[in-house]
Amino acid sequence: MPDNAEVVDAKGHVLAPGLIDMRVFVGEPGKEYRETLASAGAAAVAGGVTSFVMMPDTTPWSTTAPWWTS
Repeated sequence: MPDNAEVVDAKGHVLAPGLIDMRVFVGEPGKEYRETLASAGAAAVAGGVTSFVMMPDTTPWSTTAPWWTS
């Protein structure tokens, strides 16, 4: 170990390159009263999640053009 290395005691913590939530139900578009991309993103960041995969249960689907291209 280099002489100038900083040692951090991470006991009791999880050290991960980035957590991915593979099943997120976001209401945008069409059901924003449930949750928006902004609120889902804020919740993810607060929980240490770096990315998430949205379930296609919105109206229209979040992967339907031109919604995601505009």
